[in-house]
Amino acid sequence: MRLATGFSGFQDDAAEASILIASLPAEAYAELSAADDARFEQAQGIRIERRRALQPGGVPAVLLSGAQTVQGVEYRKWILIAGAAALTALVTVQVPVAAAAKYPDAVVEAALASVAFRAAPPTGDALAALPFVVGTWPGSGCRAS
Repeated sequence: MRLATGFSGFQDDAAEASILIASLPAEAYAELSAADDARFEQAQGIRIERRRALQPGGVPAVLLSGAQTVQGVEYRKWILIAGAAALTALVTVQVPVAAAAKYPDAVVEAALASVAFRAAPPTGDALAALPFVVGTWPGSGCRAS
């Protein structure tokens, strides 16, 4: 997979597989990790087949795996809900059943078990990583490039 350009995560264009990463407030972990599997099916159409506890990097987490059909395409789906001190991480992997040999359960689950939490970068470093510069524009007090 390569770093995605249209969302936070990774994608494999040829296999039409992806890993989506989202962060939520820390308080969301308790609600999401305790949610009944039927809630995921009702809200997103995901049929949960397995639920197990994990501790990636020592952080409590729940890994859900199952299937979802979207526009006639059957996908294998994994959802990692991890509760770190400062945030809840939601990492979703989706792989078309046709590409399951390239991304078998054991490989995907090992990747999700390796999720690590790090401190946020200093604000200056985060701003430096943006694809534009914020500064002064001549005559208006603003600049962009």
